[in-house]
Amino acid sequence: MAAARAGVLGVRLLQRASRNMVPFGVRTASHITKDMLPGPYPKTPEERAAAAKKYNMRVEDYEPYPDDGMGYGDYPKLPDRSQHERDPWYEWDHSDLRLNWGEPDRP
Repeated sequence: MAAARAGVLGVRLLQRASRNMVPFGVRTASHITKDMLPGPYPKTPEERAAAAKKYNMRVEDYEPYPDDGMGYGDYPKLPDRSQHERDPWYEWDHSDLRLNWGEPDRP
């Protein structure tokens, strides 16, 4: 009888403890900081230069997506090429993704 009561109390204790835990999916999905999110669409040349600097690009090469209400903000419009079309023999920082550190990724 005492063993059954201890088992029931143990189950209740585990149920109460699990209510206070944060699900793992929620914690891992929040790895993007505010600085990594796209900002508002650049309207002035100064805002355009700041956005180009944010994405580690030259001002001449920086072209944002059009402001058509889709919510891309200041994210740069990159060429429509898959990563597998890139040079496989280049010394990439992330060779499996064929990306260099600080290089913007596709949206």
